[in-house]
Amino acid sequence: VRFYEGCDGLKTGFTEEAGFCLVATAKRAGVRLIAVVMNAPTAAARSAEITKLFSYGFARLRAHVLYKAGEVVGKLPVVLGERPEVPVVTAQELSVVVERDAATLPQKKLVLPEKVKSPVAKGAVLGRAVALLDGREYAHVDLVAGCAVPRSGFFQTFFKILGGAFRVLFKRI
Repeated sequence: VRFYEGCDGLKTGFTEEAGFCLVATAKRAGVRLIAVVMNAPTAAARSAEITKLFSYGFARLRAHVLYKAGEVVGKLPVVLGERPEVPVVTAQELSVVVERDAATLPQKKLVLPEKVKSPVAKGAVLGRAVALLDGREYAHVDLVAGCAVPRSGFFQTFFKILGGAFRVLFKRI
């Protein structure tokens, strides 16, 4: 089993009552499998059964990636920030393991506020990206600020307000 492609963990054992036992893990293309064999007659049979279980699982399942790690999924307005917006980024990959021939795939949903208040630290959690399966939450990852947005200073804020007032005034004229 240790030579099985993707096998990265295992625990073997033997007792008279339980026979040859093995718990093993393997990962391929974003799919992690855990296989357990108990009461095998020999160590070789134990390894052969784990190999069959892994081969069966990897043949039937695949990872469906909804968002990649670090993917920019949008921007949020920042109240009183030096920048008007902050990029919203996935903190890690969001994927769901599905059958290879699945008729329906997971849906994705972003849960975010309408705006954030400054200051915003880079990496601050702003919301969640959610994987939905049959309308129910299946998995989620944090959505974080892609950069820092410091609070704007008094004069910067004053000139933003003044500039906004002039824009409104001149639009009416």
